[in-house]
This record gives sequence, C-alpha cells and structure tokens, in this order.
Amino acid sequence: MNKPKIFFVCYGGGHVRMLIPVIRGLIDSNRYQVLVLGLTTAANELNVANIPCLRFKDFFDRDAAAREYGLLLIDGLDNIVDKAETICYMGRSFLDLVETIGEENARKVYNESGRQVFYPFHSLKIILEKLSPNLLVITNAPRAEKAAGFAARALGIPCIALVDMFAVRCLPWFKQSNFADKVLVLNESVRSFLIEAGRDSNSVFVTGNPSFDTLVASRPSVDKIKGRSLYRVLWASQSEPSYVPELGLKGDPSLHLDVEEQLLKIFKEKGDWVLRARNHPSETPRVYPSYVEYSPQTEPLDAALRDVDVVVTLCSTVGFQGVLMGADMVTIDSSVFTHTMPYSKLDLSTGIKNISELPGVLSKIRLERKTKDLVSKYDISDATHQVINHIDALLDSLDSP
Repeated sequence: MNKPKIFFVCYGGGHVRMLIPVIRGLIDSNRYQVLVLGLTTAANELNVANIPCLRFKDFFDRDAAAREYGLLLIDGLDNIVDKAETICYMGRSFLDLVETIGEENARKVYNESGRQVFYPFHSLKIILEKLSPNLLVITNAPRAEKAAGFAARALGIPCIALVDMFAVRCLPWFKQSNFADKVLVLNESVRSFLIEAGRDSNSVFVTGNPSFDTLVASRPSVDKIKGRSLYRVLWASQSEPSYVPELGLKGDPSLHLDVEEQLLKIFKEKGDWVLRARNHPSETPRVYPSYVEYSPQTEPLDAALRDVDVVVTLCSTVGFQGVLMGADMVTIDSSVFTHTMPYSKLDLSTGIKNISELPGVLSKIRLERKTKDLVSKYDISDATHQVINHIDALLDSLDSP
C-alpha cells in the first residue's frame, strides 16, 4: 500500500523553521511520503537539517520562456548561491506574471517593486499536478506559498496552513474560506482575530508555533536570569523592502542600518554591556567591530538567545523568541511591518519611534530587570506534536468512508 504523500512548500527564515520540526517528526514516523519545496533561502536551512528538498529548477529547468526571463532578471543580482535555481525561480515567477497581466504590465510592476509582486499560481499548480500529493502544508508567507494554497484548492487537494505569529499581514487571504482546510495558529488571540475577520471557527485551531518548542524547553530559570553580571543585548537585524505591494506601503531599506549604527555607538562606550548581532537569513552577513559578538545563521537560535537580556529588532520573530527565553524586547515601531507584528500594542515589547530613544530605553530596561517579575507570555511546549496530530487527523478523515 502506498503511503499518503504530504507536500510542504516554504520560504526561508521563520517559515521553514516552523515546519522543520514537523517535517522531521513526520519523516521519523515512517507513515508518510514527505516532499518539500524549499524556496529561496529555505533550501539552505533544510540542508542543514538534513532534509532533502525540491527546487523550482527540478520542475522548470527545461522551460525555455522561464529561462529567458530568468537570465534577464538575474543580471545585476548579488550573492547568487544557486544560479540555475535563481534563473528558474525568478524566470518562472515572472512568466506567471506575464501570463496574468501581460508582458508590458509585468515589466512595469516588477521594475517598481521587484519580486514582491510575484504570485506564481500557475507554477505551483503545475508542480502540484505533477506531484499529486494527498495533502499540502504551507505557512503564511505570501507569493509562492499563498499561490500554492489557492492552487491546491483549485485542484481539490486538502491544505493545512500554519500562521507563525499574528496573522495581520496574511489576513486578506487567510480569512477566505476557500484558502486552506485548516489554519493552525499561535494562540487564542490570533484565532479570535481570524474568526472576527470572517474565518469559520471550525477551521481555526490553536497549536502554537513548532519552532518555539526548543526555546520554551530551554528557558533559563529566573534566578539565573537575575544573577547575570553582564547586560547582553541581541540585535536581530532585518532589512526592509522599498515597497510592499500587498500593504500598499513604502518601506525604508536603510532603517536597519541606521538602527545598527546607533547600537554600535552605544555599545562602544559600555564596558559591561555586550552587543550580539544576528543578521537575517536574507541579508549578506556584515563584518562587525571586535567588541560585538556575531551570531551566524548556523548558530542555533536557542544558543544565540541564551544569556540575552534584551532583543532589539524592527519586528523580527526573533524578538518574540527572545521573550520566550526570558528576554525583554525593544521594537523600532517605524517599520513598514510594525502594524503586522504589533508587539508593543500587545505589550510584548517596548516600542520606540525614534532610534535616538535607544540609549535611554536600554538603560531603563536594565534597571527594571533586577526587580520586576519575569513571567513567560507563551507556555505551549508541544506545538510540533499538536500540528502533527492535525495532519494525522485530516489524512485519516480522508480515508474514512
């Protein structure tokens, strides 16, 4: 008897990290055939986790039109790790755009906003038709993951979609009843938010985020946190696009560098303050002064967050992960994504509008951490198993008469 086939589609960063524990658990169960499409930087993280993955080039390497567009689009791109994959991903995604709005309009919107305008519905439909999975699993990333969800619906393939955090940015498609059979979310607040927006309550379930399980398990004791001699701050860098089409908002591509410059000035003068820097997976790693501890992407996040008192970020999920490990969080609330990751609004962070506030805010938090209660705002420690249980239940229901 053939094993049911589960197909995962995911981008890098927090999206693939949310799925890796689930993928590993399903592979280890030996109940299913598990296939993964690793988009952009996800392939690197899947490789580190020893999980084989498919790429766009596995499906479109012989697509002449996609290759022609891809060769044009990669001209001038820096730090291309896999040229063949980049050609196929860029070219086939652009071809989707051409097939949808015509070449002239496709060139215009791409020149304005770059790959943010991609919505490769036809590409993902082709892939799904070729693989014929019994179940698709995706996250709340836009572009190819969003396209995969709607393509699965068009083909009658069941789909489970995970939301890593607050579901604000993905609300326009996640609130639609024709997107995914099940939506798995972080907590009850996110579930209520989706239901209030119109999502059927019977399709939204609280599971937590699987990528947080190891952090919850390794959270230091309050005594250890309060007994630290050094004040250690993690800078979780995250660059911004110049424009976000689905939000209709302009971003500031230099904002993260301005914040970083301010932090470097602060910590250069502080002998018992230590700055740790971690670049986003999509960024080119930067070189820092000797007084900065650098945390590469190869360092496990729980190790990077251990002994950290504060995480400073624009709005990265690393900030929330720091909170899980007992750290405070400072967010720069002038990010184009601030309203989609409302940490300060939910009292999860100290939000500042102006980076000149950083020295005072960091000093204030240092003093407060010696006296205030340190209570975790998230206590789900088995999110991986909860997600797998939902996958099992959905596939089992398909086999029922």
